[in-house]
Amino acid sequence: MIWSGASYVNHCADAATRREAAADAQHSLNELRRGLLDKGLTSDGEIDEALAAWDIWGQDPDAIYLRCRCKCVARKS
Repeated sequence: MIWSGASYVNHCADAATRREAAADAQHSLNELRRGLLDKGLTSDGEIDEALAAWDIWGQDPDAIYLRCRCKCVARKS
């Protein structure tokens, strides 16, 4: 038997939640920075632009960001 599903987390319900989501995204991007640069996938300038864009997003009351949480459960009979 295999069951799969997904749920969505709303990261834009209010200003505080949007700020937390933006800060989390910025933290993740900063953690990935070195690897992205080493692989030549982006530049410091592009990463800095993305970080600034998250600040702008976090201040926009009409912004929406839903994170999908996927899950799969399997059982071997």
